[in-house]
Amino acid sequence: MKKLIKHAIAFSLMALPMVAMSADKPNFGNIRVVIGSKSTGGDTYQAAAIISEALAKKLDTNIKVDAVGSSAAFSTLKRVGNGSTIMIFHDQSYLGNLYGTRGYYDIFNQYIIGPTFAINPANAYLVPKKITLQYAG
Repeated sequence: MKKLIKHAIAFSLMALPMVAMSADKPNFGNIRVVIGSKSTGGDTYQAAAIISEALAKKLDTNIKVDAVGSSAAFSTLKRVGNGSTIMIFHDQSYLGNLYGTRGYYDIFNQYIIGPTFAINPANAYLVPKKITLQYAG
């Protein structure tokens, strides 16, 4: 028994330098990035992949982008609240609420929103000609 305790103490003392080194360079573990699109071939996925790759190098961690769609992405954020999952969203995530569509809530009241890092200039929104639009502003 004394030998086991002696080895446990020796092992603990050997581990102290590793603990000190890890404090200098924290390991964030794995980070999952969910995106509000189900496509892996579109501009949202491409932008998320570029940003995630650069961030992974900066943080020295593993980051994976998952194209799960808007509803699944928000469900994941609600379910996993420890910071290991973040979301990159696009306009559908807030335009539904902005235009009063049932089922969309105000994400700006529920989440911390970071800066814009990509804009797709090719977006166009089509509506029937007969619809009466009210412009804000």
